[in-house]
Amino acid sequence: MYYRDLDLIIERITPGYKVRVISPAMQASHTFAIPFSKIELENFLLKIGRPRRGVRRMDSPEMQAAKQFGARLFDAVFDHDVRDCLRSNMDEAKPKSEGVRLRLHLDAVPELAEIPWEYLYYSKLNRFFSLSVETPIIRYLDLPERIQALRVTPPVQILVMISSPFNYPPLNVEGEWEKLNEALHDLEKRDLVTLTRLGKANLAALQKQLRRGDYHIFHFIGHGGFDRQAQDGVLILEDDFGRGYPVSGQNLGALLHDEPTLRLALLNACEGARGGIEDPFSGTAQSLVQQGVPAVIAMQFEVTDKTAITLAHEFYTALAEGLPVDTALGEARKAIFAQGNDIEWGTPVLYMRAPDGKIFDIEQTRRQKTAPLPPRLEPPPPSRKWKKLTIGLAAGMVMGLTSYFVWKFAQQSKNAEVSQQPAAAYVSFEINPPTAEVRIDGEMVQARGFGIIELSSGRHELALSQEGYEAVADSFQLAPGETLIVNRTLAKLPQNTAGIIEPEPESPVVEIATGALSITSDPSRAEIWLQNKKRGLTPKIIPELPAGRYEIFLKKAGHQNYKITVAIEAGQTAEIVGELQPLMGRLQVLVKPYGDIYVDGQRKSKNVFEENLAAGMHKIYIVCERKEWEEAIDLDPNQTHTLEVDFDQTVRVNVIAIAGESSNIELSDLWGTIYVDGQSQEVETPHPLTLHVGLHVIEVRREGFAVEPASMRINLKEDRKKPLEFKLVKKTN
Repeated sequence: MYYRDLDLIIERITPGYKVRVISPAMQASHTFAIPFSKIELENFLLKIGRPRRGVRRMDSPEMQAAKQFGARLFDAVFDHDVRDCLRSNMDEAKPKSEGVRLRLHLDAVPELAEIPWEYLYYSKLNRFFSLSVETPIIRYLDLPERIQALRVTPPVQILVMISSPFNYPPLNVEGEWEKLNEALHDLEKRDLVTLTRLGKANLAALQKQLRRGDYHIFHFIGHGGFDRQAQDGVLILEDDFGRGYPVSGQNLGALLHDEPTLRLALLNACEGARGGIEDPFSGTAQSLVQQGVPAVIAMQFEVTDKTAITLAHEFYTALAEGLPVDTALGEARKAIFAQGNDIEWGTPVLYMRAPDGKIFDIEQTRRQKTAPLPPRLEPPPPSRKWKKLTIGLAAGMVMGLTSYFVWKFAQQSKNAEVSQQPAAAYVSFEINPPTAEVRIDGEMVQARGFGIIELSSGRHELALSQEGYEAVADSFQLAPGETLIVNRTLAKLPQNTAGIIEPEPESPVVEIATGALSITSDPSRAEIWLQNKKRGLTPKIIPELPAGRYEIFLKKAGHQNYKITVAIEAGQTAEIVGELQPLMGRLQVLVKPYGDIYVDGQRKSKNVFEENLAAGMHKIYIVCERKEWEEAIDLDPNQTHTLEVDFDQTVRVNVIAIAGESSNIELSDLWGTIYVDGQSQEVETPHPLTLHVGLHVIEVRREGFAVEPASMRINLKEDRKKPLEFKLVKKTN
């Protein structure tokens, strides 16, 4: 759909606000005051934004409250000439089947970002604007850098981060992941999207994953907030020990800025995310857009599971089909509303700087990867190309045209226009006589004269030979995911029997018996290895496999391999459900004199802990009154790791000050006051410290000097032979 833009530029005046409207039809302006108090706004937000556990009936009290709120907001902002401007644009757009995009410019009035504009309601038309794809509402940031749609060959790559620090309201991390997989399961099967989950919810893990490949969407599930001192939104990520720490939208945006293929961020609020009037993600969303992300969708309230699934499925489906981001979100809103949920459609907020909403140019020439091969057709008359190829072949050789029947198998998008790895391609042979020797690129293939083999995409050389027959040499080009049927009848060599050439007998057409394989696993997203070749991740359906026996391995990090041999029958689908057992190690933790033991963010016990855990990295955190200990342990399979912590023990560490780079400071002047855990030790560097075992934050401070690093956070286990060095740099006025 083509949209005409209605720009609503709001500025602060005394008293109240002024809105200026710029549109193709006309321009207008109007002064207004917010039609409700902060108490009224907070009560409304609490009424529609509290956790919901079920679908509400239509025209519920919440719906009535949304209509009243939206109507008051509309009447205040769209008064007099501004309303006439809106109606004029809507009237001109309708006969042309165009839409009117309402672009809110709130840069100068950030306090108005807390208002849920998505419930703007025109009472005379009985219409919520954002509930129609014809009138989307977006929070628009007009930045100088132009945005062009990124050409993408599906699947769209979605990178998912789920953050649940143990010192914040807990999330069901696996439940959130499974919920997202459930929402997008059919899209993954159709190769429209691919989900990749970050193993750790921190910036280091995000940077590492972004370095490994190109992603198009960043999907965050977790907690957010607003740092009033920094005037920026924050996301709560996890440190190495599972504790939450805030990451500003500016810092996250700086990391995402260098990713030219990343065009969208989706921030999903979880339980407890909005405790009052403040939208937890509004600041973060604006910062990400300012840092270069073309579009950000942020949830201004917690959403129910059903709504989260519907939103993800409908939005990502519409986006993968090539719709502009605001149109795709409009389709998702309608889908939520169609389920009988009368207010949660207003939860998503769209921040955007792409003028036309087109952030992706999705290639639309995809085929169904599970489509069976159609019935064999009689070939049309050969083209000039095939005539040239057949010159020189003996008379009587029957030449068939190559017929192309394509389905797509799963492939990882390496960049916007080129796949990360070529998708598998297949060649189906129907050669007469069926005993003919088949060579591809000089190597004999197992299929012989009939069957299906898997090849990489690209150009290949074909050679056919059989004693008593003329050899055939040819070449063919395979596209990713393509199945090429090679139908050849070799010509018999002439025999010198009275100069008579015997007619070539008709050879029967060999029908290929195929079946399918359906593979699932617990846990999901295990690697599938079929006949020693990787075929994607579970769950997956692999169609058109020649009947026979196959050896299958399922592999997943931290789990034992699952192996099975399965027989595939013609016309049948063999089902495999693999249960992968985790590799286990044993962890033993002993604490003196006492302490609460946390493992991977969960409180386990006091003083003593011993349990079998999945092999791999685990975060250990121990607290004894004001003493702390933290350590990351790599647990080996079938091994016992013992950690003993005695908080009564002390260790020695020396703290010194050195001159910073290009600093001319006399040796006698290299001193600073030492602080430990925020408390002054009333001693100056250089000085040895005797501290108890555990985690400490050590600082050196001195008036008029900058100190690098500002602090050191160290876990002291034993005496340190190497001193802690702090650089002093004299400040200049």
